[in-house]
Amino acid sequence: IQTLETGTILYSLVPGLFAFTDTVPLQSGAGSLLLSQAITPTAIGTVIDIKAYLPLCNVNNGAIIAALFIDAVDAAIAVSSVLESNNLGFHYLVLHHRYLAIDTVTHTFKIYVGCSAAGGIEVNGRGGARLFGGVSRASLCVQETRA
Repeated sequence: IQTLETGTILYSLVPGLFAFTDTVPLQSGAGSLLLSQAITPTAIGTVIDIKAYLPLCNVNNGAIIAALFIDAVDAAIAVSSVLESNNLGFHYLVLHHRYLAIDTVTHTFKIYVGCSAAGGIEVNGRGGARLFGGVSRASLCVQETRA
């Protein structure tokens, strides 16, 4: 029915911490907003597929964490993580979530990223510079389909 996408090819160093524990990530006071995309469902009962592709590197050792949030709801609805032990890795985190439209008002899906140790997350690069000449891209795609 409709597909909306946002993304960036720019290198950035993003601050933000998430706990690497058995708790649901919260968007209040944890991680940093990386991407957001709003969508207005065309009908109740349609399916909203949310997919994020995130090329990330941790500045220090620890977990790289990406969490998906909807609107102002504080608790994440999906999360993806990788544990980095030598801060040399460049990882593509993938997040996929399905949401059933229960109304036809605009909803905003947001990707927050963070790490479990101080230092921050590098997006689209590592070591303070972009990698792959701009073809590595952090993206968030929100697609509405019929159920």
